[in-house]
Amino acid sequence: MAIGTITLGTEHGAAPSDGIFMLRMSFPGDSAYTTGGTLLFEASVRAAAGIKKAVEIIDVISGDCGDHHMEYLKATGALKMRVMSTGAEVAATTDKSGTTVNITVICR
Repeated sequence: MAIGTITLGTEHGAAPSDGIFMLRMSFPGDSAYTTGGTLLFEASVRAAAGIKKAVEIIDVISGDCGDHHMEYLKATGALKMRVMSTGAEVAATTDKSGTTVNITVICR
């Protein structure tokens, strides 16, 4: 899943230079979901928030994403989309561009 234009919501907690902070994000799903999720998600978060230094993503809290649930895979750095009713990962190449992804990203 490629990340489109990200809209930042309210930032909570400390500033990005001060330890742990949270960013609310909203963006459209990918037009051709990639199995395993969006790789290099940290780079997308840094670019959207204008953060120049490295950011460690601790976790993602899935908000309203239609009938989907988002999860962050720390081992691969990927943002993965699952179908709420089954828990299965969205099938490869599925068009999710009509789904708005709303998440809170917890960072350090």
